[in-house]
Amino acid sequence: VYVEYKPLDGNVMTINPISEQIILTFSTSQPPPKGKYSVMAIVQTGDIRKDYIVILMDSNGGLNLTLQRDTAATAHLNRNYADGERHLLTYTRKKLGLSKSHVMDLQVDANPKVEMFPANTFDLSELTAIFLGGGVYTPFPDSAHWIGYTGCLSTVRYTQNAFDGTDTVDYRPLEALYGYEQKKGAVKNVNGNVGHEKQCAQPVVVIPPEP
Repeated sequence: VYVEYKPLDGNVMTINPISEQIILTFSTSQPPPKGKYSVMAIVQTGDIRKDYIVILMDSNGGLNLTLQRDTAATAHLNRNYADGERHLLTYTRKKLGLSKSHVMDLQVDANPKVEMFPANTFDLSELTAIFLGGGVYTPFPDSAHWIGYTGCLSTVRYTQNAFDGTDTVDYRPLEALYGYEQKKGAVKNVNGNVGHEKQCAQPVVVIPPEP
């Protein structure tokens, strides 16, 4: 299954945000085959070829998050998360004080955070699109090794915050798909039979889920 979500006009940040966060719940017992990576989520901000975040699962059930903006920064979690259990993934990136430097961290459940300091400095960009679960990713580097994700994804959120805390935009693509997001974005393309969103729990809900 493949879900593409884009913000509606007038529902993007009017100034450069200073922080961003991705939260999603997932559950799977089907990692990709050796040499492949299953795409859980892509958040595109700005140019499709060089400004995006991608969350992948490897053949051992480990998680890879790559932040691409001219150069790449990658966080990797080696534990096997393809264990059929429900897991909560949280990624956060924010500016350090008044500088342009950023700190980013990736955490699953209550396990220790993996923290990174990207070498390049840049402002965050407004959201262009969010891709979930699968599809054709030829514009992205290394996408020849990517395949669709099989498992459950739920409560997916992408949030941007302005420097003074007065402007926050919170995107929820699956809520938009089912018609109960507050009109901040719209699902532009869906391939596959997508059922109603559920909290990922036992037994595993396989994408496409049963109606």
